[in-house]
Amino acid sequence: MDVDYLAPLLNVNAPLSAPNITVTGSSDTLTVTWTSVATATSYNARISGSTLVITIEDNQPLKASFTTLSNSTVYTVSVEAINCAGSSSPAKMNATTGINIKSAEGF
Repeated sequence: MDVDYLAPLLNVNAPLSAPNITVTGSSDTLTVTWTSVATATSYNARISGSTLVITIEDNQPLKASFTTLSNSTVYTVSVEAINCAGSSSPAKMNATTGINIKSAEGF
C-alpha cells in the first residue's frame, strides 16, 4: 500500500541522515553498517560506479554488502534513510577495497 499521500496529513518530515556509517572491506567486498534513524522505515545503500541500490527495511539488520568489486579501488558508499515523507540527504563515506577499513563516520 502506497502511503506517501498521508505524509502531509500526518505532519511527517523526511528523516535525518543515517548517522555513524561504518565501512569494512576486503579485496573485492565492502560492507556498510549504520545506526537507526528514529523516523525511517527503510534505507537505500549505494556504491559509486554502480546502479545497484540495496533497500533495507528498518526491521532488518542495518547493513549492506557490495561484492565483486575491483581490488585497490576507492568507492563512495552512501546510505539514505526513507519514510513516507521522503528521503534524507545521503550519508557518505569513501572506502578502498583491499584495505581493512574500520572508519566510524561519513562525510
